[in-house]
Amino acid sequence: MRVLKQEDAIVEVEVEDSATPHYILSDNLALIERARNHRASKDRAWFLSPFDNIVWDRKRVSRLFDADVRLEAYIPKAKRQFGYFAMPIIWKNRIVGRLDPKVDRKSNTLILANLELNLTKNECRDALEAIQEELTAFTTFHECEHLKIKRAKPAKLRDLLI
Repeated sequence: MRVLKQEDAIVEVEVEDSATPHYILSDNLALIERARNHRASKDRAWFLSPFDNIVWDRKRVSRLFDADVRLEAYIPKAKRQFGYFAMPIIWKNRIVGRLDPKVDRKSNTLILANLELNLTKNECRDALEAIQEELTAFTTFHECEHLKIKRAKPAKLRDLLI
């Protein structure tokens, strides 16, 4: 680590609400500034794999997002809260829900076994618009033509997003 710092390959960065030292590649500093100032990244929704670097450290997720995110594939089915491959949904730097996707190749359908959102009434319109855009992109990425939501919480999500 010392060598990388001496060669200016990495730089220490301050992370809000963290006493732990954090480092970034010097070449990536411009990316942080660009992301910070990019409005679309603030307003869009993100679906994160449970294996994503952002969420694999449960203590960090708890500190950053005040949420408990875990891969439920290793939890017995009866004890799962969100689903086998539940993916956190991030919007405006918060985890606002989770979805549990599965692709049915025979019917060319993206199936959400579970979709749960936690939004205030004031957030709903903007958040749902961002989530709909990400859901469309997610469906396209998986080369599916159809979307099916088996279970939604609140239940009216099924009608709002399909």
